[in-house]
Amino acid sequence: MKKDKFENEKIIFGYGEATTKLADDHRGAILFYSKELKKLNSDNKKLKILDIGSGAGNKTKALKKMFPKWQFWGCDLNTNAIREAKLKPESVSFFVANAEHLPLASDKFDVVVMHSVLDHTAHPDRAAKEAWRVLKKGGAFLLMDPLEAEPATLHGQLTRFKSFRQHRKKRLGHNFAFSKKSLTQLLNKAGFRVERVVLDWFYFAQLVDTVYYPLVALSGQGPEFTLKKYIAEKSTFSDIVSGFKKLITLIINVESDLTFNIPLGFLAYIKAFKPANRLDK
Repeated sequence: MKKDKFENEKIIFGYGEATTKLADDHRGAILFYSKELKKLNSDNKKLKILDIGSGAGNKTKALKKMFPKWQFWGCDLNTNAIREAKLKPESVSFFVANAEHLPLASDKFDVVVMHSVLDHTAHPDRAAKEAWRVLKKGGAFLLMDPLEAEPATLHGQLTRFKSFRQHRKKRLGHNFAFSKKSLTQLLNKAGFRVERVVLDWFYFAQLVDTVYYPLVALSGQGPEFTLKKYIAEKSTFSDIVSGFKKLITLIINVESDLTFNIPLGFLAYIKAFKPANRLDK
């Protein structure tokens, strides 16, 4: 089996812990999702939240800690990731499911979260429509997806080369490259009304992302290789790598704080909602 082939069951996203610390690479996501969820907390309702593509659930669990009275569910196609999530579910209900075919009733959830999922699916339009189906009328849809076809980003310039797109598909499983326009159009077509789009990851973060994965490939590691698991081995060299990773992540997060919502960002955080009636469309 080729080492550069992306295999969903071998790669666990959402592994470990997610916090808002400056040296945590999940900081931006938790800050955005928690800020938007707080806006829905004014009337103290016990909301139902579904995280589609939760992986091992680190972000789902982090949000549950912030909003302990709400009910949280997390689902993912990767059975190994869900098995990992269930080891310490922390009051989140995890289950295996395909984002394109959710085994759930319609109009069930107050909020649906989808973090870097649409670009991984075989049919992002179907996944978006499923998110719309299970969301209650007037419910909020919070998602993030990378903009690998946005001309103003490094990725957008590189994605013009077929070899770069193949590399991103094999190493990360990014089957689709979106621009801000194509992503919002996809959501609108699914029935959502896009309320807010903020961009994250300025040029330093983009440079790190475009360089890191080719270096991993050159080292002979397969796509399933993760620095978190390597660092957990606790060797002298892994401790050095750990320190270096924290430094890079800190710089990325500081850059993010300074440049959040500048139109040249690579990550798109979007808040949309399912119209309560036809007049809202």
